[in-house]
Amino acid sequence: MLTDTAPALSLELLTRFSKSREETDPLFSILTSAAVYERPIPERHRIVFYVGHLEAFDWNLLRHHLGLEPFHPELDRLFAFGIDPVDGGLPTDQPRDWPPVREIENYRSRIRRELDAALAGAAESEALVQLMHIAIEHRLMHAETLEYMFHQLPYEAKIRPNPAVSLPPAKVAAEMIKVPAGTATLGLKRGSAQFGWD
Repeated sequence: MLTDTAPALSLELLTRFSKSREETDPLFSILTSAAVYERPIPERHRIVFYVGHLEAFDWNLLRHHLGLEPFHPELDRLFAFGIDPVDGGLPTDQPRDWPPVREIENYRSRIRRELDAALAGAAESEALVQLMHIAIEHRLMHAETLEYMFHQLPYEAKIRPNPAVSLPPAKVAAEMIKVPAGTATLGLKRGSAQFGWD
């Protein structure tokens, strides 16, 4: 909440927070709907966990500071920790153990609406700025994690993006040119001052 003495959060920080979402949102759009429930790396969560985790992390991190009440505690917990493996083994959860993507997307959308509204009216404080930096760093770290996870998926699990519009190559008339006979020198002479060679 803004006060007469505390300035609002800087536009730069709010922009960085928004831009970090722009780094991760497009990653999920390259997957087929079935691939979202895959686990390309046995030791890691299924991809569906990360669909909810990025937002749940921001929510769980920031909501107390912003005075926001939980609206779906079960998903807050699920996407904070995932479905942990039993007795330290590899995860054994199945796709059916996870909520439908549509439910997760609704959860994510509501988190964003509530957080964005609260942040727009929040007073800047050292604690809130630090929490925002943690949220941004966490999301960007997972962008890298997701990229190497997705790389492990077969091509069939990914949707090829639309190719960029390309212009037709310029027509160049082929012609022969005459190169006069003589000595050609390639590269720089030894001792050139540019590289300091002797």
